[in-house]
Amino acid sequence: MDFKTKEALKCALETEYAWVDSWDDMDYEYCFSDGFNDGIKRIFNMADRKYVSVGRFRITRVAAAALLAAMLMMLAGCGFIVKQAVINWNETVNTEQGTLDVDFVVEDPDDTLKDYGILKPETPDGYSVSSEEKTGSSYCVEYSNGDDYIIYSQEKGIDNIALSIDSENNELEELEISGYKGYSSSKYGVQSITWSDGIYLYDVYGNCTLEQLEQMANNLMRGLK
Repeated sequence: MDFKTKEALKCALETEYAWVDSWDDMDYEYCFSDGFNDGIKRIFNMADRKYVSVGRFRITRVAAAALLAAMLMMLAGCGFIVKQAVINWNETVNTEQGTLDVDFVVEDPDDTLKDYGILKPETPDGYSVSSEEKTGSSYCVEYSNGDDYIIYSQEKGIDNIALSIDSENNELEELEISGYKGYSSSKYGVQSITWSDGIYLYDVYGNCTLEQLEQMANNLMRGLK
């Protein structure tokens, strides 16, 4: 590595990470594109294990060259590093009302969340649509099969939504729908699943089995991420 290249890499590294006081305190999860990951793997496999020192870092020559290219592209506005969105469920157990009260805070500095708009579940076998309503960014559809029913609703803007989930004498459990946090509940023969993708709050409930609702929810969200 020549002197100018080494100085450029050192400057890029020190500038990019000047804000780090202690590496032991870092707890961030970053996502790289598949193409970038594959390229880095190939570079590491080619590396001849000859190391160079760059500021506080010690890396292989080939890796240093790759890192320099990545850093320069990132500093030029073509960054590969993307911080994934975090959907915070702020939960409070309300013993007086017998509910789990929730409000949401979404952290998405790199705008990774996507608005897929209104999603309509497939009509379950044996059921038919008995009612359907769309108002602005809210949507609700009811499926019926004789005395059996399933109701699905979707509402946009979870930052402005306060949610209360019945937790009294209720089989309330945390679960995931296609990687998104949610809760399932079962009470008096009615099952329910509530979850959020950071943009919409989804809810599906009915007097069917919980497994049927979970399959319905996962099928709805599958392939969107």
